[in-house]
Amino acid sequence: MQHALLGLAIAFIVAIVAALAAPAFVDWNDWRATFESRTTALVGTPVKIRGPIEATILPTPAFVLGDVEIGDPESATGIRAGEVRGILSLGALMRGVVEVEEFVLKRPALRLAIERDGRLVLPAMAAKSADADSFSISRIAVEGGSLIVEDRATQGLLIFDEVTAAG
Repeated sequence: MQHALLGLAIAFIVAIVAALAAPAFVDWNDWRATFESRTTALVGTPVKIRGPIEATILPTPAFVLGDVEIGDPESATGIRAGEVRGILSLGALMRGVVEVEEFVLKRPALRLAIERDGRLVLPAMAAKSADADSFSISRIAVEGGSLIVEDRATQGLLIFDEVTAAG
């Protein structure tokens, strides 16, 4: 009986060490297409990750995505961020729900347009995506962002730089 318990304890320790060490050996950039397709389905508009991808699973699931484009950032229908970081809830992931405890957009650039008729053109996002019910964000922060508002009636630009916010 004692040998069986010792064997079980050793197996458990090996499993924990493997779970802690495995993410260091995974090239998360190979999973780029999966990250892009899952976030595209979640947001409801095309998402491109052009920079490096880092992720950890234990002790806390977290991710860092470099140079992210949501929608078309060159027009008034998208956002571009230098870096997107998130810390996920492990318990929620075990239930199949994505609960972001902290979501940080670093150096995001958002471009909005005001049409000649006064209508504001916002980034195109789905009003409700298929995964919206299994997704939530507890805290969000913006670090060093910029907002460009293009007035198409006067051909003027209103630019806000170094925008920082938390909520």
